[in-house]
Amino acid sequence: MTLPVQIPQIAYVGDGVTTQFPVPFRYQEPAHLKILLRNSSGVETELLNGSDFSVTSDGADSGGSATLSNAPAVGEQVIFWRSTERAQTADYIELGAFSAA
Repeated sequence: MTLPVQIPQIAYVGDGVTTQFPVPFRYQEPAHLKILLRNSSGVETELLNGSDFSVTSDGADSGGSATLSNAPAVGEQVIFWRSTERAQTADYIELGAFSAA
């Protein structure tokens, strides 16, 4: 069985005005969305959910949007990514209908 590759990351370039950005991938909770601001010198700062940005999502595969408290300056890069814990939620039984291997 093959699965499609999903890259839950996107980057935008700031224009000094825009504060709302679309997030085109699914995330189940606002805490799963991380945002990094990279200035023109390459210095990176992780933004904090609740103080530096807010998130909206209806849980759909299409994602949602994030609104930053301050517009990124011209040339700054805003990088969004999904960060979730890896967990195996299924318990496969040896010699069952679906092999544990």
